[in-house]
Amino acid sequence: DTTNILVGKISVSVTLYFKGKKEIDCDNCLKAIFDAMQGIIIDNDKQIYHLEASKILDAQEDSIEIEITPFEEMTVYDIV
Repeated sequence: DTTNILVGKISVSVTLYFKGKKEIDCDNCLKAIFDAMQGIIIDNDKQIYHLEASKILDAQEDSIEIEITPFEEMTVYDIV
């Protein structure tokens, strides 16, 4: 059932919490997360127009926090 899949441009904020001081590559984790979300939560990871990611070490437990919001176009002004 694809009725609840998000479509359109989105902003995604991801916080990765790790127990201890693991040397983990954030971008590999993010790719796996986005691949897992495709077809279930989002239509395609190409929808992501804004991304924020954080890695927290020494957390109480391993976990992931994901926030998805509609992407809002930003106006860019030239500064003279």
